[in-house]
Amino acid sequence: VPGQDLTYTIVATTAAGLSDATALVVVDPVPSEVGLRIGSATFDPGTTSLTATIQYSDDNGASWSYTPGTGGCSAPLQYDYCVTHVRWELSGSMPADQSFTVSFAGRVK
Repeated sequence: VPGQDLTYTIVATTAAGLSDATALVVVDPVPSEVGLRIGSATFDPGTTSLTATIQYSDDNGASWSYTPGTGGCSAPLQYDYCVTHVRWELSGSMPADQSFTVSFAGRVK
C-alpha cells in the first residue's frame, strides 16, 4: 500500500564443512516503487567477527559514492527516492557455519 514502510532483510549463512569466506560483498537493489528510509541500512555481524561499510548507489550500481539525503528526488522527509542499490562491503573472514544479517527499510511510493 502506498505510504507503508517495509523492511528488507537478508540473512547470509556459510555451510558447515566449507573453507572460510573472504572478500564478501552484499548488494541489494531498492525496488523502483520504494524510497529508502534514511539511516535504515544496518549490518548485524551475528555469529561472525565481520565489520561492514555501507555504501549507496543512485545509478544502478555503476558507482557507490552517493550519499542519501532526506527528500532526495522529491521523496518525503526522512526518505530518498534516488537510491537504487545498497551495498555492504564486509571486512574479515567468515568461518563455516556462521551467519550475519543486513537490512534496510523503505516506503512504498
